[in-house]
Amino acid sequence: MESNKLNDSNYNNNEVVDLVEILKVIWNGKILILITTLLFGIFSIYYALSIPNLYTSSATLQLSNEDQTQNMIGSQFSGIASLAGMNLSSGGDKSHYVIQTLRSREFIKHILTKKDIAPAVIAVKEYNQTDKRLIYDPDSFNLANKKWVRPSTKNKSTIPSYLEVHQAIMKNFSAKIDKDSGFITISYTHISPIFAKELLDLFIIELNEITRAKEQLESTNAIIFLENEIQKTKQKELTSSINDIISSQLKIKMFSDIKDDYLITAIDSPYIPEVRSSPNRALICIVLTIIGVLFGILTVVSRNFFSRN
Repeated sequence: MESNKLNDSNYNNNEVVDLVEILKVIWNGKILILITTLLFGIFSIYYALSIPNLYTSSATLQLSNEDQTQNMIGSQFSGIASLAGMNLSSGGDKSHYVIQTLRSREFIKHILTKKDIAPAVIAVKEYNQTDKRLIYDPDSFNLANKKWVRPSTKNKSTIPSYLEVHQAIMKNFSAKIDKDSGFITISYTHISPIFAKELLDLFIIELNEITRAKEQLESTNAIIFLENEIQKTKQKELTSSINDIISSQLKIKMFSDIKDDYLITAIDSPYIPEVRSSPNRALICIVLTIIGVLFGILTVVSRNFFSRN
């Protein structure tokens, strides 16, 4: 028992001696640690200032009011409607339709036909706060001629494809559904606060427009089909049912003609952010300075260890 106590005591003493020795090594190398910390601190300031400000605009959306007549007849005449190519479901999954459409490649492809956003997404270099304009990389995009000048590579052509634009946008775009309220929140981060807001506005407008055009076409085709079916059938009950569906489809067309926010309505519209969302320069400086301290200590201890060996 006494020998075990002596061994434990020696072990603890060795630990204390080793710790004291390490602290002495660190103290003796304090100049090197200070220099390393200072260099990392200066680098952290330079690095933090070199990162451009990013601004995030967001919007809260809700689904526009559904056509109640369409929902009411959906359960009664779904068989006839499906033959006509109509979707009379209640739209419970339309929130997911909104999210997936906004994230889709085809939607970005459609957006590019309405506005050339590719330079602001791919070739932007800086944002001039004074005159609120984007500065483009001259090696990628010539603003005077509005032409792409970047060299083509194996995976990228001189003019960016819609796939490349989609990939670049999705890195900074977010869309999610609140499970409690059902509201949809979308956001986009960009070097320009104005462009971040304008892109979300464009997304909302075009999503409403393509949904309106799609459902108008479906309603038109459905009405043509049902009118032909009325001429073929001799059953009064079936004729009456078809007339009810035709009436509902006419209401859908009227609704789409008079309402701008056909699918989604902005509860909280996109805005021009006044405060940057990133980077957190203070945190960057603190983290890099701490890394400098640890690197300096590791260097001093390592040098002492190798010099002994």
